Amino acid sequence: MDEHAAVLQSVLEVQQSLKSGRLNVARELICALAEWFPKHTQHLDSALAHWANKKRLGGKPVVIKRGLKLHA
Repeated sequence: MDEHAAVLQSVLEVQQSLKSGRLNVARELICALAEWFPKHTQHLDSALAHWANKKRLGGKPVVIKRGLKLHA
């Protein structure tokens, strides 16, 4: 939750920068989010989903992975 709050705070700060016409700050945030988001969701949010599903439903979530090579 702390990481989500920090990202939200960054977005709010960048929003203020945009109002001042500082587009480069928004571009930097976009690049940072593009790098951060996939790793974050793969590692941290997937662990949270696993815990929540187990607690609520007693089971494990389905994990879908891209690029797997299946052999017949």
